[in-house]
Amino acid sequence: MTTRTTRAPGTGRHLQLRSIVGSDWFAIIAVCVLGLLVGTLVLDEPERVDIEISNPTAFVLSIEVTDIEREGWQPAARLGPGATRTIEDIIDQGGIWVFRFFGQGRDGGELEVTRHDLERADWHLDIPAAIGDLLAAQGALPTPTATPGGT
Repeated sequence: MTTRTTRAPGTGRHLQLRSIVGSDWFAIIAVCVLGLLVGTLVLDEPERVDIEISNPTAFVLSIEVTDIEREGWQPAARLGPGATRTIEDIIDQGGIWVFRFFGQGRDGGELEVTRHDLERADWHLDIPAAIGDLLAAQGALPTPTATPGGT
């Protein structure tokens, strides 16, 4: 003989909901949502600034920037000879900014600049001619430039 069990109307949904809420997946999702919420409230977006950079050298330069700890380099720009460009939304590197330069596959060295000096210069940086001199000393040839009407 088969015994049949019956439930009160609506009880099945409560048991199903209870099994979902009690599942591991629900706990994992709840922890993730809570972590995102706490992370959003606790973590601050880093300050960002715009900086104008002038390249007086005869070389196309790739420029990277980091802070004094030198733990993470941020690509900043690729700047042609004699060019000036405003680089937007650079992460503020704090009290000391370190710029690193490369040209024609050669190391152009680093330049440390204080935040105070950048602010005083209205966030403008003139790349020192010494960067170009260092590249030339390593055998880099000046970047060719097209001259209008030239042959």
